[in-house]
Amino acid sequence: MSDDSRVERRRRDYVVDQIETVPMTAEQYEQAVSALATLIVEWATSRRRDNSMTPGTESGHSDGD
Repeated sequence: MSDDSRVERRRRDYVVDQIETVPMTAEQYEQAVSALATLIVEWATSRRRDNSMTPGTESGHSDGD
C-alpha cells in the first residue's frame, strides 16, 4: 500500500457545530488529562507500528511526517 493511499484512507473531515464547556473539579481535570495522554500514546504507537511495516521507512518516519 502506498503512502498516498494510506493518507486517503485515513482522511476524515469534521465540522464543529458548537463548543460547550462545563466547569470541572480538579479530580475530573486530572482524569481528563490522563485519558488524553493515554489516547495520544496509543495513537503514536499505532503510527510507529504502521510506519515500521511500510518499506522505505526504516527510521520509523515517512516523508509526510
